[in-house]
Amino acid sequence: MQIENCTAVFKLLPYNKRFSYENFIQLARHGINTEYNPRRFHSIIMRVRHQEYKTTAALIFQSGKVVLTGVPNPALANRMAWTL
Repeated sequence: MQIENCTAVFKLLPYNKRFSYENFIQLARHGINTEYNPRRFHSIIMRVRHQEYKTTAALIFQSGKVVLTGVPNPALANRMAWTL
């Protein structure tokens, strides 16, 4: 058996803090490889390249929760969480 795709969930901000609206919009506008369309989905979608042609999507919510999708293995998910 081989693991092909993992999902990781973690909090970016401690103690149940939230991003302020201004900081959230600033991250969406000035972040690298980010897109934000609140009419379609209420999170910032950040694409992170981890191999030559493979990318992982990081969904960053205003609550500070981050969902990494498309990570090939748990060790890389841990490394990408520390990178964000």
